[in-house]
Amino acid sequence: MPQVDVETPAHEWRLGPVGVAGAGTIATTLGKRYAPSRIVASQEPKATQTGAIIAERLHLPLVMAEGLHEHDRRAIRFLAADVFAARMRFTEAVDRITDEDSGDVVIVSHGTVIALFVGARADVDAAQLWATLGLPSYVALELPSHRIIEIVAAV
Repeated sequence: MPQVDVETPAHEWRLGPVGVAGAGTIATTLGKRYAPSRIVASQEPKATQTGAIIAERLHLPLVMAEGLHEHDRRAIRFLAADVFAARMRFTEAVDRITDEDSGDVVIVSHGTVIALFVGARADVDAAQLWATLGLPSYVALELPSHRIIEIVAAV
């Protein structure tokens, strides 16, 4: 969970104590189920922190990637979760996960980004997927087919 601060833009939020603990839990879970070779994370602080915790726990390299950031909402004021959900539009897919990311790679991003990417490539409803994802959560995909292996809505 991010440390929500209505005075700070969402793209600058960092993890709160619950988020730090959740990142550790997700690292343990991923380490038991998969054998990733690297962690790729969004450049936003909360994703960077999550990726760093996972990478440290699994003794893997952490790579920061452009294009995995949450959609830009800097021009709008803070919205309560229910209002934000009602206004969310899932109109375009993520433009930035490369074909070279095949095999077991953990990509640390944001719920809407994950939902848009999976929706566009695995033929699922992105809005419905986004609504089911808790914090932390993950979707495991087989690459390059993008077949869904599992959706874990909350760890």
